[in-house]
Amino acid sequence: MSEEYQLIGINNRQPKNPNELLENKFLVTIRKLPETTFKCNSANIPGISLPYAMQNTTQNPIPQPGLNVVYEPFTMTFIVDEDLNNYRELETWVRKLGMPVNNLGYSDLKLRGIGPPPDRGIRSDIVLTILTNEFKPNILVFFRDCFPISLSPIPFTNDTENPGVRVCTAQFIYIAFEISTTESEDDGHSSP
Repeated sequence: MSEEYQLIGINNRQPKNPNELLENKFLVTIRKLPETTFKCNSANIPGISLPYAMQNTTQNPIPQPGLNVVYEPFTMTFIVDEDLNNYRELETWVRKLGMPVNNLGYSDLKLRGIGPPPDRGIRSDIVLTILTNEFKPNILVFFRDCFPISLSPIPFTNDTENPGVRVCTAQFIYIAFEISTTESEDDGHSSP
């Protein structure tokens, strides 16, 4: 058997972890929104893209990588509690950022903020924790300096015999996200 075959052979290509990623093993933590954290029922790792430019040549243009990565919004869906506490947390944040009446809400948001200056309460970090199949924290996705850009409506209807829970979807813009592994004694993962 040749040395080259041994380097690319099937024995060198076995996955380190044969377990599949499951869609229902996650937690979302938003420091600014304690009521929303415990009712989150869906979230995503957003897509990213890299715009490119075409370099003109005397023959065919050559694609070249762009300079700035474009991040899709972070989207999460949560179950709305009957007092609307978690919905109101987000609604207040969006409304005060948007200053629909005056800038007093925006000023109040900054003064009561949790983050470092100059943004203080305008932004908040979000952590998406992905769990193993045994419900142990495995992967951490840190979204830096987030703020909400949309909050979906909450529909109501009397045309149902089996009412379901109401859910709401929120979207956030952020500066960047980073993916890290958690520290685990048995699998050798490193700390973020």
